[in-house]
Amino acid sequence: MSNRESTASRITASDESAVRATRSIHQDTLNQSTVDFLTVTKLCRRGLPPVYRPTFWKLIMGFYPLKSSKWASVEERAVSEYDRITSSICEIDEDGCITCENELTRIIDLDIPRTMPDLVFFTTESGDVKDAHRESGGHVDPEKECCSVQHYTRTQKALKRIIYMIASVNKGLGYVQGMNEFVGLLLYAFCEESNEHFTRHIEASTFFCFQTLLTFLGDDFCRLLDDDHTTGVISTVRHFDNVVRFFDPELFYHLEKLGVCAEQYALRWIMLLFIQEFNIVDSLRVWDFLLSFGDQLRNTTMFVAAAMIHSLRDILLQQDSLSDVIPMLHHFPEGNVNPFLKIAMRWILKYGIDFTSKIKRCTVEEIIDLRCEHGLEKRGLKKAVSKWVSTFWGEE
Repeated sequence: MSNRESTASRITASDESAVRATRSIHQDTLNQSTVDFLTVTKLCRRGLPPVYRPTFWKLIMGFYPLKSSKWASVEERAVSEYDRITSSICEIDEDGCITCENELTRIIDLDIPRTMPDLVFFTTESGDVKDAHRESGGHVDPEKECCSVQHYTRTQKALKRIIYMIASVNKGLGYVQGMNEFVGLLLYAFCEESNEHFTRHIEASTFFCFQTLLTFLGDDFCRLLDDDHTTGVISTVRHFDNVVRFFDPELFYHLEKLGVCAEQYALRWIMLLFIQEFNIVDSLRVWDFLLSFGDQLRNTTMFVAAAMIHSLRDILLQQDSLSDVIPMLHHFPEGNVNPFLKIAMRWILKYGIDFTSKIKRCTVEEIIDLRCEHGLEKRGLKKAVSKWVSTFWGEE
């Protein structure tokens, strides 16, 4: 029995009753002539049933207006515009394959079979989430999967078309590894986790919603800025360090003492929005939470990443070597993701969604000052802590 089926078998009658009640709330929200956006964000943060996820995400990302009567016309215009973009960029044959062959298609072709390879959504022509993991529960080696264009499934062809169009439209970015994971997750969610639901309308909405996601993520996919100290990878790592240093300085300095740095684990969490850290069900649940904050996605990601490591603090503080810690952070313990999402939500409510951006460039001294201001540290300890930090770095 697969991991998904094992989980499903544990659902009790009371759970099913709760699910029905929850779905009624979601349906009532969408039945309004003008949808209440605040209700949409609240329900999204709590986690969405697969059948409602496409509509809620499209509302959150601004693809749908709040007036539900306009949704059908928006879908039609999106398909029309997507077809126009497609025809202006390349030719698609009757099998849905891009006919041109160039460096861009060669690079994309490397990642298509590697995108969520243990989901039958991408690897077969029919199936759903119940069979998402092979019965072995193991990872499918993408190198052993057939990766020639003629063997792509319908959803893999769609994935390639969307990525190719995105890279062609955003010439300044081109194609960057990781885009395939984001587009793949959106496509999977918009199809309600079943490739039997795939349509041209879903392909078009996936394209435009990913364009919106790019605006939320800022310069994350711009490799020219990787070494930029204000917007690139280096900046992202320092930003995360400051967030953890503020919320859990004991854990931060313990990991630092062991030689554990954010580049070794958190960079992947943050840059890929946790897609590779969890199974598909939990990844979607985390994305429900992240997307509910709209254009504050990057700040929300920092809160969630810090909450993740904070949730492991007890076991991490017991470790005394880098070799013990890194495997834990590379393979986050399986289980309910809601506990650390609740931690992140508690911090957001207390400090404000833009708090992490405010401490992005703070010095160690300024972080200590902020902790004192928020009552997390006594001012009498500030001097002692500062001295300890200086000693740790060999400044005395």
